[in-house]
Amino acid sequence: MNVKEAASRIKYLREQITYNSRLYYENDAPEISDYEYDMMYAELKKLDNTAKRVKSGQKPNEYDDENVESKE
Repeated sequence: MNVKEAASRIKYLREQITYNSRLYYENDAPEISDYEYDMMYAELKKLDNTAKRVKSGQKPNEYDDENVESKE
């Protein structure tokens, strides 16, 4: 995913999360499952964190701890 696609996806996820939060909390009429909401939120969090790191100029090996295996 390139930067433009990531920015577009972030925007979409924020809109969907806001929309679905309102349906759930204000209208008591959810359209998606809790799992689907949680998956969107997790994806947004991951994309946001990656975008912040890219903007700060950090190299992937400075923050990519998801690919490091535990030695335990």
